[in-house]
Amino acid sequence: CLMYPALALSLNGRFREAAGQAARTHALAALAKQPALRGLALALQALSHLLTAEWSEAVRVSEEALGLCRQTGQAVQQYLALDALAYAQSQLGNHETALRTRAEVVALRQALGGTLTADWFEAAEAEILLNAGRPEEALARASQLAPMFKAAGQLFAYPMAARVWGCALARLGRDPAEVDAQLAASLAVCEPNGQVSATIQAELCWGRIRRERGDAAGARPHFDRALRLLAEGGTEQGLQWARRIADEG
Repeated sequence: CLMYPALALSLNGRFREAAGQAARTHALAALAKQPALRGLALALQALSHLLTAEWSEAVRVSEEALGLCRQTGQAVQQYLALDALAYAQSQLGNHETALRTRAEVVALRQALGGTLTADWFEAAEAEILLNAGRPEEALARASQLAPMFKAAGQLFAYPMAARVWGCALARLGRDPAEVDAQLAASLAVCEPNGQVSATIQAELCWGRIRRERGDAAGARPHFDRALRLLAEGGTEQGLQWARRIADEG
């Protein structure tokens, strides 16, 4: 599917190019007049919006994808769209809805056996728990997953798990050195592998944590880097979201 390059572009922080690739893919899918193909394109586009921090667009597109997937019976597309929807709902503050959506997709994935992107969304589930005010559960989940992902060389799932581990530790008032170690570990994998989207998330998280410690000066470089990467990538919605985080307090 031509949406795979758009996903890669989003992962690498080339958000404007990803949007252009998505538009071309949708045009081709519309010409093909195949609902299954269009559903796949939409499900993958929803994942691309997650990487771009375009949460409302991720919700809109994943819901449209779900409508098509349920018509065509495409289970793979359905669980991709559901997981994208759950994560975006969480980022928008709809925590109970996100938890219900995630529970639905876990049941679907388990029924199917091995599924695509399961590792990344297992880490995302820890973040959904954290956002829902359940840091103890988030910590238990992330601290279990991160070593497993690291040992298995899962370069995309590990940085998220390590970041959520650090954020959960901070939320629980744990040792700042331990918090910083997890965030540094996340970035140490993101940066050499060109994972700009994950780098942005880690920098925003670290900036918030340092600000909460009363270190506004130390927080600023983290915020500035995240904002710069978003601006360079060309996502206005993602940039506005990050600016709100940077300007809190």
